Amino acid sequence: MVSKLLWYILSFIGVMALGPSLLLIAIFLFKVDVNRYLVQYPIGISLSFALYVMFVCFMFFWLQDYFIVFKPAGETVPLTKTTLINELEKSFNSPADGRRLFEFKKNENRVVITWASSIDYFQVTTAGQRGMKRVVVLTFNEQNHDVFFVMQDKDWQWNLSQGFSDFSLNYSTGIFAEYIDERYPSVAFSKDKGLQVDIKKIKYSSNELWLPIREAVLSSGWTLRGGMMPNVFYRLLFCVPIGLICFGFVYLITMIADNPNKSSAGKTISDPAATQENYQDYAIVQLRKYLSSIPTDNIELQLQGIMDVRKEDLVDYSKKCFVIYANGYFTRKDKKKDFEQKVIIYAKENEIDGLKPF
Repeated sequence: MVSKLLWYILSFIGVMALGPSLLLIAIFLFKVDVNRYLVQYPIGISLSFALYVMFVCFMFFWLQDYFIVFKPAGETVPLTKTTLINELEKSFNSPADGRRLFEFKKNENRVVITWASSIDYFQVTTAGQRGMKRVVVLTFNEQNHDVFFVMQDKDWQWNLSQGFSDFSLNYSTGIFAEYIDERYPSVAFSKDKGLQVDIKKIKYSSNELWLPIREAVLSSGWTLRGGMMPNVFYRLLFCVPIGLICFGFVYLITMIADNPNKSSAGKTISDPAATQENYQDYAIVQLRKYLSSIPTDNIELQLQGIMDVRKEDLVDYSKKCFVIYANGYFTRKDKKKDFEQKVIIYAKENEIDGLKPF
């Protein structure tokens, strides 16, 4: 179990790190201007982030299907679901030392097996209790001979002493791998306090409950799988709302951060023409700001794209961008002379002013 959990955790960490790693590669290797894309494509960026978060959430469950799997020997003939449940009930309902160690409950497709351990103590001025409880829930899929499992864990403690009281309760759900079942006194000696005996310690092993269940299922020819939301529909029902929340959160950030309408002068935000003009002015400012970080090849592509536009479709905004790209291109050491002349000729033919060739 430990090795399977380790591989599962490492794989999930890799999935979570995939998105940030690709973003860092795009920024540092390909010089992608993230800020510009956030401003120009807020919906696309927000949607991409939301989809990635949904993908990570879904992989949290799918990786369990891949790694947290225990398969029977190939030649084992599967028992029927009813026979397997009856075998489990017979085993875990059998008394030991005159008492039942486990609680066993079942319905048509589900079995719940519980084991609890606790210790009470009273030592002169101190009294309390510590306890631990483990619940294993098994869900049966007879069509594929799969048993999905999930563990629920609870531990609690309370104690009273002179001038002090304390209570704690911890609860968790998932897949665990604890070890060591011990109840023992802790004996210590100090010069000031003499001999001290403390019996408030308790530990238990999940293997004492887990291993018999695993062996019973595998020996019956069934496969045991990690069972946190085995139904794909429920997984999507969990992931989609999280994606929608992330979409709204990122989209709100893109709208608040560096909103070009904040600096609008004399024009209302409800005016479409004013909004478009403010956006274009902001985009031009950002282009001048980040032009030095754009690779020369990308500048060539931008210039060529503008030059491919028909003359009658060439607007003032495109001309302003053309001038900024062209002047930036002229300063590059790796510029191409023939392309530089092509840019100058195009500017003259289309009456574009402001070029400063070197």
